[in-house]
Amino acid sequence: MKEILEKKLNSNSEIKKIFERIFEVEEYQVNLVDPRAKEIFPQFLNQKITIIRNKILKTETIFNYKRGKRHLPQGGEIFKDDYDPFCNGEAKTINDELGRMENQSAKIVANISKMAPFHSVLFFKKHELDDLTEKDFLQALELANDWFKKVREKFQTKIGILIWNFHYRAGASIYHPHFQLLSYYHLPSKFENLIFLTENYRQTYNTSYFDDLFMVLEFLGLAKKENDFKIWLNLTPIKQNEINFEGKLEKANGEIFWSYFQKLKKIAFQSFNLLSLAFISKLPNLTFLVDREEPSKIASDFGSLEVFMNSVVSYNPFDLAEQIFNN
Repeated sequence: MKEILEKKLNSNSEIKKIFERIFEVEEYQVNLVDPRAKEIFPQFLNQKITIIRNKILKTETIFNYKRGKRHLPQGGEIFKDDYDPFCNGEAKTINDELGRMENQSAKIVANISKMAPFHSVLFFKKHELDDLTEKDFLQALELANDWFKKVREKFQTKIGILIWNFHYRAGASIYHPHFQLLSYYHLPSKFENLIFLTENYRQTYNTSYFDDLFMVLEFLGLAKKENDFKIWLNLTPIKQNEINFEGKLEKANGEIFWSYFQKLKKIAFQSFNLLSLAFISKLPNLTFLVDREEPSKIASDFGSLEVFMNSVVSYNPFDLAEQIFNN
């Protein structure tokens, strides 16, 4: 990957300067030295490890495409729990602080196990992810944004967060597709720190971190702008196939998001995690989406390095960009 980056960046000194301001790249060639390796593990004989660090955000990811060729145990038939309160929403759910909110495609109810002062669940009226249409998704977004607006106005909260964990592998406790809506009186430290770091970048370089980041990634072919909606691939992803968006998830941007989401489902994304900032001061409306791979996998995709040090992934962002931006 380092060779690809250097070849592209060497053609534009200004972009290269900004790239090197934000990122640092290390690459190592490693080989299996045992003479039997060529016979037993030919696919792992030669490996290239690329480590990319975001010097501004203090994040770092290890890339090794060969790790995708490892044997991983499969669980066979995908388990589905029979418990589904959303298929009998009237009897098995309760109202939240705002009372009854629903439309043709979705309904909002209280989350009974809270992670925020205001924490509700928006569930789709259709049971299967594959049955959801663009209309269903857009109506769900409209309902969610209405909830965030009312919570902000009534309770004077500082941040609204929409999360979508789909499938058990991604941490969902219920298979039925649903969003979680959270709002806090304070800023979680993750976003407080992001504001601090990006404000410091602005003061140091007299320019926007997010504008510079997007300009560099667009030049590299890892980002694209559609209308006012920005889509980019992270060079320090938290996990597989991370794709990020900038712009409020409302109708026009929601339509663009949905079109990319359909492309991603064809590639992978059988289970996934999404987090979107519905409202927050001093940051743009950011949405983060990451693939959690096949639901049948029984090996966790988070190990000790991810828990205690940094992320490890087995994909090439340039290959992913080719699949979603040029197809």
